[in-house]
Amino acid sequence: MPLILRRDDESRWIDPEVGSDAAISIVSANANADLVDEAVARNVNDTRNTGPECIAAAEGGDGSQGPGALF
Repeated sequence: MPLILRRDDESRWIDPEVGSDAAISIVSANANADLVDEAVARNVNDTRNTGPECIAAAEGGDGSQGPGALF
C-alpha cells in the first residue's frame, strides 16, 4: 500500500522529532485517497519495455480481479 502525503506534510513526515500521534494524524489525513487499480499488459513485467504500452489498460478485463488475485 502506498503512503500518500500532502505536499505540506512531507517535511513533517520525515522529521525524527515528530511523535507517533502526529505521524498517525499525517497518515490518517489521506487514508481515504481515491486509489484505483487497473490491469495493464504483461509487457510491464520486462524492464526492457519502456514505452507507453506499459501503462495501457489490459485487453479483456476491467482490472477488478479482487483481492488475492495476483496470479
